[in-house]
Amino acid sequence: MTYNPTPVDHRARHHAVTDYVHDAVRAGRLTPGDRVHETSLARALDVSLSPVRESLFRLADQGWLEHRPRRGFYVRTFTPAETQEIYTFRALLEGFAARTVAERWSGAIPEEDVALEEEMAQLIVEGQRVPHAGGRVAVGHVNARFHDCLIRLAGSALLRRSWALLAPADWLLIPTWGDAPPDLTPAETADWVARHQRILTLLEGGDSAAAARELEEHVREAGEGNLRRRFPHITQTTETATVTPA
Repeated sequence: MTYNPTPVDHRARHHAVTDYVHDAVRAGRLTPGDRVHETSLARALDVSLSPVRESLFRLADQGWLEHRPRRGFYVRTFTPAETQEIYTFRALLEGFAARTVAERWSGAIPEEDVALEEEMAQLIVEGQRVPHAGGRVAVGHVNARFHDCLIRLAGSALLRRSWALLAPADWLLIPTWGDAPPDLTPAETADWVARHQRILTLLEGGDSAAAARELEEHVREAGEGNLRRRFPHITQTTETATVTPA
């Protein structure tokens, strides 16, 4: 008997493929330039090649992968200029979000924001604990959730759509990429916690200018760190990234 998948089955298979690739990239199991083998992926997920190929083409359209005709799918490789553009854009978005949230919280935190504010506080607590269990990958997930809370709190549909454009590149901006050791040092953990606690304190205090400045500096510093790890030959300045001759 021929089995014809229902629409629900079809969507579930696509989600399985997409989630698998997302997780592999974020965790560093797939790195820029790596080939994503269709047959191996289909075998691992116990699905046919059709939903795998459809999902991989969709991921290519979204910017996660690069499709090379007659060669296959590869994890997208970002150039130094693209990497800098990503974190510069993200800094602008998060600075705007921080200013918006702090202004709204300048009197008191609105009731509808309390749950997300509490979630951010809890994520800072998790940031103290997860390095001992999951290393940089775990901290990266906590970090991404913290910043996503900030974007959601801003309450701007346009900001959310702009933020979604960065989704294929979010793994560049969390501490899971590159040749850094898999575990954070105690000093790195303490710095992560202190920096995010300072951000939350500024938001809660309603200091919109300081909150925006802190977020922009925080994102730019993290982005520049990623740029240096990925491209050791890059000379970083405040305005441009140039390639230093070998």
